[in-house]
This record gives sequence, structure tokens and C-alpha cells, in this order.
Amino acid sequence: MACEAGKQYRIVVKYSVVSSYTNGNPWSVAVGGTTVTLGAGASVAWTQQSAVVTCAASSADNLVKFSLSSNNNRAARLLVDFVTVTPV
Repeated sequence: MACEAGKQYRIVVKYSVVSSYTNGNPWSVAVGGTTVTLGAGASVAWTQQSAVVTCAASSADNLVKFSLSSNNNRAARLLVDFVTVTPV
């Protein structure tokens, strides 16, 4: 993301998780440096989440990253409806 070093930006994302796995160790979704635990590995309905991030001096550090992981190694899909980035 193009941004000015040292300035803060709000990232808003709307996402859902689709999985046939219904119990066990929880999934986690990390968005903009904020990690949310999503219960016992089940699917997650559409959820909107926001995080405030500070723009780094190196453009290589200014990436909006999405990750979906579980230590169960089960299959799942992370669906993203929208992402917005605005100055704070």
C-alpha cells in the first residue's frame, strides 16, 4: 500500500471463513497486524474488522496481508468482500 512513513492508516476488511471442520483447535485470521481467534475451527459468517497501522519507512513493510491458519492442517477458504485503507 502506498502511504506516508510515520502516518497512521485504518484498514477495514470484511471476510468470511468456509470450512467443513467443526471442532478442535481454533482458526485464527490476522489482518493488519491484528489477530482474531475464530472459535473451534468452524466456518465464520461475514465479519467486518478494522485495525490501525502505522506506515513504515520501508515500502516492503507496508503490505496488507491476510492469513488463515490452524494447527490442525484442515482445509478452509478465506473470502474477502472488501478492503479499505484510509488516513487516520
